[in-house]
Amino acid sequence: MKYVLLIFSFIYFFSFSALGQTFSCERIRLDTTGFTTTAAAESWFKKNVTINADLSQKTASAYGQTTDLWVREDNKRMKTSFILKTRDGRRLALTFVFLANGEVHSDLSAQGGYKSTGGGVYKCTGWNGSL
Repeated sequence: MKYVLLIFSFIYFFSFSALGQTFSCERIRLDTTGFTTTAAAESWFKKNVTINADLSQKTASAYGQTTDLWVREDNKRMKTSFILKTRDGRRLALTFVFLANGEVHSDLSAQGGYKSTGGGVYKCTGWNGSL
């Protein structure tokens, strides 16, 4: 009986761990275009970001929320967006695009009446351009 329980535990553990993936990302470049200061850009594009992806459910979690995760058929590109609020209550989409060259590009959605912003480029552990 112990062996049966051990085998089922082993299968259960590996079936779920293979479906989820954690990407620990560090910002390597920051374009401050459209921001009044570098600190303002850094407040949106944090130095370190952790994104948890559930590949079977096609969801991504970060910033206290879970959103859809788009994965290209060849597994060489992924994209997800998180909705963040500004101080005055406006909602902006912060998008992360996982590229085939191993980089992850992040940008903010455009807002009417405001200058377009630059973005951040991240290097993430667990992402080398393909799943």
